[in-house]
Amino acid sequence: MRTRYLDDLGGRPGFFNMAADDMLAGKLPDDEFHAALRFYTWDPPTVSLGCHQTIDAIDLKACTRIGWDAVYRSTGGRALLHLNDLSYSIIIPSRGDSYRLFRRLYEGVGRAIKAALNELGMDAAITKPSDKYHTDLQRLRAGLCLDSKVRGEVTVSGKKVAAAAQHVYRDCLLQHGSIMINGDPGAIALVSNLTESEREVMADRLRARASSLDEISGRKIDINMLAEIIKKHMSDIIGLEVFADSWTEDEIRQIEMQRDGFEILSHRKEDLRVEMNGRQ
Repeated sequence: MRTRYLDDLGGRPGFFNMAADDMLAGKLPDDEFHAALRFYTWDPPTVSLGCHQTIDAIDLKACTRIGWDAVYRSTGGRALLHLNDLSYSIIIPSRGDSYRLFRRLYEGVGRAIKAALNELGMDAAITKPSDKYHTDLQRLRAGLCLDSKVRGEVTVSGKKVAAAAQHVYRDCLLQHGSIMINGDPGAIALVSNLTESEREVMADRLRARASSLDEISGRKIDINMLAEIIKKHMSDIIGLEVFADSWTEDEIRQIEMQRDGFEILSHRKEDLRVEMNGRQ
């Protein structure tokens, strides 16, 4: 598939990242590109909520105290903190059985991430969680992504390092995900709607289940290098012919116009078009 590649590793506001993925999915496939691949980071740190979660899934006052933004995703799933992580989105045309394609894309991306981490010397694997996995009231109330178990998730040395979610559009399928490079996997418990004692328990449970690549590998992982390696394996496994591209001014305007549809809480209110012009 002829694939448009966009590099946003310099950091984008949360609403931009989510609106950009949604806008790309609405445009593809077109005459020039069949698919899209994008890698990005978040500035400032942002908590994203699944499209089926309500705002009270997290404590917005706590987010304000800490300085984290909050946004909705177009995909489902649970709350996830984007802090020192590598995020990606991949959009491919949908043909025929959407559910079958849904599974094939999820498995293909998982294999690509696993292969990339294996290439970097890490003991990465794709898991098949037991049907006996127990969900208690506190876990359900917290609604945190790292505390869930999903078939096909990527782990390193038995710990979850990546999360992903999907959305089916009329003509294409979007999957976006996050890989924790460094930081504390228990940090998101600070803004969960739990009591202080429950937050401490949840933070410890998240640290037992998940970890960052830096912590597991014992070295600093270069985010740009990791993105390149994953891109290579995605191209091989999924069948992408990648062409580097950049945002147009018209696309920036479209993304800005979708801001209110994704933004819940923001600490930077400047017009994105003004900011972009200042960078040029």
